[in-house]
Amino acid sequence: MRREVFVPVAVEELYPLIEITKVEGVDLHTLVESALKKALKEKALELYAEGKVTISKLAEILNLSIWETIEVVQEAGIPLQMGKVNVGS
Repeated sequence: MRREVFVPVAVEELYPLIEITKVEGVDLHTLVESALKKALKEKALELYAEGKVTISKLAEILNLSIWETIEVVQEAGIPLQMGKVNVGS
């Protein structure tokens, strides 16, 4: 089930987005959703690069498998961080 939230935004802040929708030929919802996904990915990769989140946490944030996340990290040119590995119990 898809749940939606509503965030108050000043009209002045929406104006540039509305102009982009005209140029791109997309609706405001699609543009904002795309921008949020891009910003989320960039911020999550930044946190990973800074060592603030693990690869598994990054995968969770991006809603990807570990293998897909490794590909995303490599495509971004970020070195894989080899943390502690738990072996056994």
